[in-house]
Amino acid sequence: MADAYEHIATTTLGSNAASVTFSSLPTDYEHLQIRASARSTLNTTPGYDGIDCRFNGDSGANYSQQGVHGFNSSDTQDEHANINDLRFWAVASDPSNSSLYGGFILDILDYRSTSKWTSARAYGCRGPDSSNGFVYFGGALWANTAAITSILLAPMAGSAQWKSGSTFTLYGMRSS
Repeated sequence: MADAYEHIATTTLGSNAASVTFSSLPTDYEHLQIRASARSTLNTTPGYDGIDCRFNGDSGANYSQQGVHGFNSSDTQDEHANINDLRFWAVASDPSNSSLYGGFILDILDYRSTSKWTSARAYGCRGPDSSNGFVYFGGALWANTAAITSILLAPMAGSAQWKSGSTFTLYGMRSS
């Protein structure tokens, strides 16, 4: 596993946006990692949203994932097969406290490989607003042997946007 992280790009939104895309990815790393501090415009209680992720613009039913998320004192298993994008939980949304953003890490393993499907893992959390904390851990698979050349991140709620102030940072990982 890689143990050296190198900054590739950061996007900090100055206004709301429907999605963030990292494209023209460099090909000299083993793995990629995206770290985000994000909030969506979804305006429903209890105040959290998720992240839809697509590789190379693929919106076909080529993604599968499994995870677990906890909200307050309950937990839920989350499993999807043959879906149109990866779906990871745990970013803040309205009506949460407006200064609350959710943290998120997405590791994309062997993104350059053209001989196997791509796997990913995600971790996310949204800190407590009053008493409503949220955490997510999961893994995913993209059933495609293409090397990843672009990554699109959008709020899971289709009509929502990323809020101004959301930050997305892409890192490359190398072995020493």
